[in-house]
Order: sequence, then C-alpha cells, then structure tokens
Amino acid sequence: MKNNLAAIIGTGFGLRVIYNTLKYLKIFKVKYVFSRKKKYMDIFSNNIDDLLENKFLNFIFIETPPHTHNHYLNLFKNKKLTILCEKPFVTKVNDLKNIKMNLNKYKSKILVNHQLRHHPHILRFKKELKKIGKIKFFEIIYNSNNISEKKNNWWFNRKLGGGHLLAIGPHLLDLLNFFNGDIKNLKKDLRYIRKYNKKIDVAFNLNGFFTNGINFNVRSLCDSKKNNTNLEIVAHGALSILKFENYKRIKILKNQSERCIKLQKLKPYTNFFSNPWRIAQFYYLKKIFNVRTKSNKVNLKQPIKNLELIL
Repeated sequence: MKNNLAAIIGTGFGLRVIYNTLKYLKIFKVKYVFSRKKKYMDIFSNNIDDLLENKFLNFIFIETPPHTHNHYLNLFKNKKLTILCEKPFVTKVNDLKNIKMNLNKYKSKILVNHQLRHHPHILRFKKELKKIGKIKFFEIIYNSNNISEKKNNWWFNRKLGGGHLLAIGPHLLDLLNFFNGDIKNLKKDLRYIRKYNKKIDVAFNLNGFFTNGINFNVRSLCDSKKNNTNLEIVAHGALSILKFENYKRIKILKNQSERCIKLQKLKPYTNFFSNPWRIAQFYYLKKIFNVRTKSNKVNLKQPIKNLELIL
C-alpha cells in the first residue's frame, strides 16, 4: 500500500489504545483524530468533512459510543476505505437489517474490532484443540473490573449501547466462532443493578449451540469485587479437557493426570502492552495491514449473526 494514512473517530478508546498502538507499529501515519471537543494536538479535527474530503485516507477507525457507530458507518461506507469499527457495530435491529441487506453494495471494507482471537495465546489454545479429540462442550468465563469504576455515561444506557452484554458479549461469542464456527441458537439470562438511577445489566449467562450441534456456556460478571480481569476457556473433548487460564497457562487434563503449558510474556515488552486486550489489539492491527481484506459478506457474516442473537 503506497499511502498508509488513517483517521481515528473518537478520543476515548480511540486515542488511549488505537492511536498509541498505531504509533508504536509505525506502519503508517495517523492524519486525523476526530473529536467534537477542543483540539489539543495538531492532528485533531472537529470537522468531519476533513476526513470525508481527504482522498488519500486508507483506514478509518470508529471508536465512538456504540449508538453513533451506524452514523459514521453510513458516512464512510462508500469511500473505498478499510473501516475498523468498535463493537457492537450497531445497537438497533433495523440498522442491523439494513446493513445485512446492503453489504455487497458498500465500496468500503468493514471490519469489527474483535481483537481477542488475534492474541497469540488464544491462537495457541486453538492449536491445542486439535489434540483433545471430538469436542463435546465449550465454556467461557470472563470476570471484569468493579462496576464502581464505570462513569455515569452511555455505558449505563442500554439504548445507547451500554451494559455488560453489549460490551463483552460480542467478544466472547467471537471467540466461540473462532474455535468452532457459526452459532445457531442462543438463550440469555441477564442480571441487573440500579446505578445513577438507571437499570443496567452487569452480568450475563449465555447457553446455546453451534450449527454442528456442539453446546456451549458463556458466563461473565462486571461487578466483581476484584479490580482485575480474568478469562478462562474450557473445551471438553473426547480424549481430554483443555483449559486456558487467563493468558498464563494452558492445562491438558486426561485420566486424572495434568500437563501444563506455560504461556510466555509477549512482545512488545512495555507497560502499555502488559494488558492482554492491548496485546491482542497490537497483533490484530498488524495483521490488518499485512493481509488483504476479505469481502464484507465474509467479514461481517458472524458479527451480524451474533448481534441478531444478542439484540
């Protein structure tokens, strides 16, 4: 690619993670960071036309609150760009139906920021799956930070794309897609609390099965008392059980015996990339710029199906 120019829309996750990751990668130049707020960097713009009228941009990163994603997708869907949109990429059923009907008409390539499947330790877990025999059941358990750390903003409004299910659910379902293909059926059970005079989901339990008939269970909690995150994945196979333990180790359990694979610290060796989500983001962005983007029909097939099941 001759001109590697990008623009980031949004200054939360977009500036904190996407911008800093792209800056570290040094693959291309971030031309604009769009924000409605006052500029405090030379690359900041509060005029969306700066992005729309620039013919040299290759990539757009949509990192705004979820309820605004569809608006920005519509602005850039025919600009012949690669668009990486934060999940969930839409929050309304009608918007999802419209995208599904018009996928092949868009001139831009659209990707959803499901970065976890690109983490090297997740890739190692998938490789080990081949050794446990016919898989019978999948489990994913994810615990997140204390709810008190969340600010009084869109996160506490389901209509704006808030809540734990829309924040984490798409990521965990995408991991299931990565391990075992399309999901056919999903039943969900949510737990709610009231905070800032709003009712919002902070935990969910998902049960379902894939198109090949294998069952799964996904459980996630946001108001854990522990101020850290924890990801555990368990695959029950005919020969053995495979366990992924929070990016630290993979265990193989067979006939009352146990074998442990210790997972090494990954490059880049910086404090910024000590967070597994940021490491996954690093490898995903690196892949985007080195692999030809597939069609929207391929890129969005599973994200659309998963959102149909969630919304």
